[in-house]
Amino acid sequence: MSNKKHIEDKTDEKISNLKRIEYQKKIEAELKQMDVKIHKLEADTAKASSDVLMETKKQIRKIREKREELEESLKKLKNSGDEAWMDIKEGIDNSLAEMKAAFTNAMARFI
Repeated sequence: MSNKKHIEDKTDEKISNLKRIEYQKKIEAELKQMDVKIHKLEADTAKASSDVLMETKKQIRKIREKREELEESLKKLKNSGDEAWMDIKEGIDNSLAEMKAAFTNAMARFI
């Protein structure tokens, strides 16, 4: 391998690693934001009728399950190699969309 090619490969690795770190931070922020939203939803519905409260708890359980799946995928991403992280990213993007949709559905029922 030529020295120039080696330098280009190292540069590409660094760029990929920086993108991965940036993406991880974005997902971590999304998880924190969802935690705040869940707590607010719990507080807003705490004094609701028992039927509404039961349904809220059921919906929140679904959101938390999606959140846990997303957190597990994020752990895999952190431990993945430079080439594999893009494959994992796709799954994370799908999980994030599902979690947000579950929250939107829960909010639509109780607002």
